[in-house]
Amino acid sequence: MENENDLPELEQEQRNLLDAVEVGIMLGKNRDHVTHQLKKGKLPKPVKSVPRNMRWLADDIETWLSLGRPSQVAFERWKAGLVKSGVQDERR
Repeated sequence: MENENDLPELEQEQRNLLDAVEVGIMLGKNRDHVTHQLKKGKLPKPVKSVPRNMRWLADDIETWLSLGRPSQVAFERWKAGLVKSGVQDERR
């Protein structure tokens, strides 16, 4: 079996990207739910956003889930280091 370190950098990056179906599986929902929640600002921003071809970093989704699913704005502020301890979510 091929060692992950032997893969070209782009291929490794692509393996760390999730599409809307995969994010939906993580949430126990379908792709349409994911796109609807994204439009409402309730999911992290995808790193690649072309209609019907959105991709999220797996680490972003895992971190977002571990933080309690904060709003997109709150999560982006946390990622930018503007929030030091936890995520303050304006919708709560």
